[in-house]
Amino acid sequence: MSQITITNRLAINNPYQDTESDFVAMWNPDTKEIGWLSKSALFSDASPQYNKITSEFGFSLIGQILTINPNWTWLIKKVGYSNISNIIFNIPLTSAPGMKRTDVVVANNLNSFTRLDGDESMSNPIAPAFLQPGLIATTIQVTFDSITVTPPPDLSGYATKEYVDSKTVYTNPTPTPVTIGGIPAGSTFDTRSMIQMWDALLYPELFPSLVNPSNTFSFNGSGVYETGFTIPSIIFNATFNRGSINPAYTTNGFRSGLPTQYNYTGPGLTNTVSASLSDSKNISNYLVANGVNTWAGTVSYSAGEQPLSSSGNPYNTPLPSGTTGSIGLSLTGTYPIFYGKSATPPVANQALINGGTKNVAISNGTVNIAFAAATEYIWFAIPQTSTDKTKWYVDALNNGNIGTPSDLFNNDVIVSINSPSGLWTGINYRIYLSNYATTTVGSMQLQN
Repeated sequence: MSQITITNRLAINNPYQDTESDFVAMWNPDTKEIGWLSKSALFSDASPQYNKITSEFGFSLIGQILTINPNWTWLIKKVGYSNISNIIFNIPLTSAPGMKRTDVVVANNLNSFTRLDGDESMSNPIAPAFLQPGLIATTIQVTFDSITVTPPPDLSGYATKEYVDSKTVYTNPTPTPVTIGGIPAGSTFDTRSMIQMWDALLYPELFPSLVNPSNTFSFNGSGVYETGFTIPSIIFNATFNRGSINPAYTTNGFRSGLPTQYNYTGPGLTNTVSASLSDSKNISNYLVANGVNTWAGTVSYSAGEQPLSSSGNPYNTPLPSGTTGSIGLSLTGTYPIFYGKSATPPVANQALINGGTKNVAISNGTVNIAFAAATEYIWFAIPQTSTDKTKWYVDALNNGNIGTPSDLFNNDVIVSINSPSGLWTGINYRIYLSNYATTTVGSMQLQN
């Protein structure tokens, strides 16, 4: 039955006198009549809406064998039932010519069907009554030489969920003027089911955010080292991030596939074929070269999955196999700065360097030295490849030039020097000697 709710029951003539609730008009599509049910009856477990066949899949009759096909569904007192397999009945004929009988097939509360025999009659046979919970699925007219089965009930007039979901469609070629819920302005509809309409309205199609894969590359060797120094161990660590499809919408949530190879350039490193999300390398006893020592790392990866929308439709394109951007690492090898002080005028030679203080630092720019001299001569030395120093500076009142006998420091003297610790040999150095004894406080800047 279809349902019509009457909100003002006093405006119509109905036979019920229930003053506590409204009544519901129930339309019967078979009799084309309206009947009345109180809401208390309608929403009880005895209500017709909770006791009905909701879907049928027919039957077949071959001779006297009636087979009810599987997957019928029905409700009895709000509880759903279904036959998962064929139900077979052998229908006996009447006992004599001229005799008639009406049998009934009932959907029961055991997920099956029951056949009830009627009484034989020469004139008008009566269908059998039944008391157990059940719903009439079909009736059978039986004679001495024939069996006729009434077609299954026509459910098209019942507003069941199955009917609304599968048989009610909406078509409208006129574009919608505004956006409503998830249906954008300008939409048209062609035989869209109610499920599709409601899903489109309440659950708009959403699209994920895509983040491409990335990598990291790091090591424990950054900094400045004296040229020729041996680093006992340099450890390199590489990682791979597969990126993301967010939300995943039934994909694996990763923009790319797994890594296929970790690629390296630079002294002491070789590539690693791996599907792991990380890789580690170790270089033992690394000899620092003069200048910038560099390494770089990338990660090659396999293709990713097709991103999907919330509706399961393809979005964008799968990420093809590829390689991440390169990440560079470096350390610097340099010839050190030497400096010192003495009570007598210093001499620019190897012995001066051997007796001085070493500072492993780059000397192309301003060099800062705390001589801590107390009426003493001072000196400093930098590799010849470094920029010549032309000024010294302590503060605004204490500064001057470098390069003449009258300045604090005379012009540089070039001398070939060997490393006092044996790391390198034959490197030309600029040695700057003070022209007179001085006292220093704090740090002195030696500028280009």
